Amino acid sequence: SIDDFGTGNSSLAQLRDIPFGELKIDDRTITLSHLKGQRGGTDDTVEIFGVVKDLATETPSYDVTVESPRLTLNDELRKAVPATITRIWDLYQPTGALGLRLEARREPEVNAKPTLEMTVTCLGNTAIAGALEYPVSDLTGSIHYHAPFVDLNHLEAKHGSATIQVHGTIELDPAGNDFNLKIGGTGVPFDEALLRTMPEEFRNLLI
Repeated sequence: SIDDFGTGNSSLAQLRDIPFGELKIDDRTITLSHLKGQRGGTDDTVEIFGVVKDLATETPSYDVTVESPRLTLNDELRKAVPATITRIWDLYQPTGALGLRLEARREPEVNAKPTLEMTVTCLGNTAIAGALEYPVSDLTGSIHYHAPFVDLNHLEAKHGSATIQVHGTIELDPAGNDFNLKIGGTGVPFDEALLRTMPEEFRNLLI
């Protein structure tokens, strides 16, 4: 449904591609309720809800959430996400599909900075274990981003027949990321990929 649309410079033509749940517009506020759509060329569904306020000002405030139970990871999606998320993407090089909840906010105070939080649910993905350059598959668990931190929550994956578990936090920094991770595994092969994850001093003791 649409309330109070057609005032000012608005036009129905601008909304032809929006899959309506409910969109309410007045002089100062847009309210989004359960807007649902499908990404072109995929089976992915996306839902958007939230509110944008103070439209008459140069810095409107907002609190908007985007959710999807499944988003296909492809180059089109990579180009659409913010630069900070792109850096995380490039660090782990995931493939497959992910569940997503993204929350974007800006408080009404003057000069308030936008904030972005994102929770990703892994759906059996393949990836590279970040700076460790350790390839894994069948990845499950969740990843929560809240700048400048990335929380890895009970990630579990396969490396060949081995099972790998990762839990902890990464602090993103252009000068170099800081890692505080706990990594465990069962049946882990002593292979070249594992050697690459080790500090050079320790690796030299083993080869």
